[in-house]
Amino acid sequence: MAVEYTKLWKILIDKRMKRTEMARTARISGNILAKLGKDEYVSLKSLEKICRTLDCDIGDIVSLKQDGVGVHDSGYVISEEALWDDDREDTVDPE
Repeated sequence: MAVEYTKLWKILIDKRMKRTEMARTARISGNILAKLGKDEYVSLKSLEKICRTLDCDIGDIVSLKQDGVGVHDSGYVISEEALWDDDREDTVDPE
């Protein structure tokens, strides 16, 4: 399993808040902000500070994903390999 913070960045866009502004307001370091940008693990305390700043829950900013697997917006579960393979002809219906 791996973490990703895509939902965090979407919330910041919706709130028209810059990453550095969020970091300053939440009182998290630039190192933590860099780790978030690389989808690396950060402490629960840092996530709590961000959630208090944005008035949201942890599930609103963090997603868990299996290594090498993601879920496309269409609902399809796809492997990382499939993302880069333009010659793939096999597709799977999500239903």
